[in-house]
Amino acid sequence: MEIQVRDDTKSVVALASFFAILVYSKCNQVLWESVIVFHSVGIQLETHRGLPWFPPLRVERQFLPWSALQDFVIHEGLQGWNVRYYLAAIATSPSDAVQIHVAFEASGHFVHTLFLTVRQNLLPHFPILLVVYRSVQYALNNAG
Repeated sequence: MEIQVRDDTKSVVALASFFAILVYSKCNQVLWESVIVFHSVGIQLETHRGLPWFPPLRVERQFLPWSALQDFVIHEGLQGWNVRYYLAAIATSPSDAVQIHVAFEASGHFVHTLFLTVRQNLLPHFPILLVVYRSVQYALNNAG
C-alpha cells in the first residue's frame, strides 16, 4: 500500500509540474513592445507580458536618458535565409562601457510547451521600424 501512495504522489507532482509549466508559458508570452520617446529626457523600451485579452501581468521597462544615448540605429541580421531588420539603441553605461539595447527583441525568443515550440514573432516590418527610427532620431537631434 505504501508503494501505491508513492506512485500517486509522483503522478500528482508530475501533473502539477505540467500545469505549472503550461501556466508559466502562457503568462510569460509577449503581448506588445514599444519604444516611447520623452522629448526632454530620453527613450524608454517596454515589453508587456501576460495573457491575451487581459491586462499585462508584467511590464519590463528600460529607460535610456539622452545623455547616455549615443545613437539609435536600424540594423540588419540574418535569420536562416531571411534578412531581419531591428532597432538598436547604442548607449554608454555609468562606467563608460558601450551597451547595445535592442528594441522588439522578443522576436528571437521561443515559447516552449510540452507539446510544441512556438516562435514569437513581434518584430515589426521595415516600414514600421523606419517610422519609429525617424521619430527617435528627430527627438535625439532636437534634444536639449
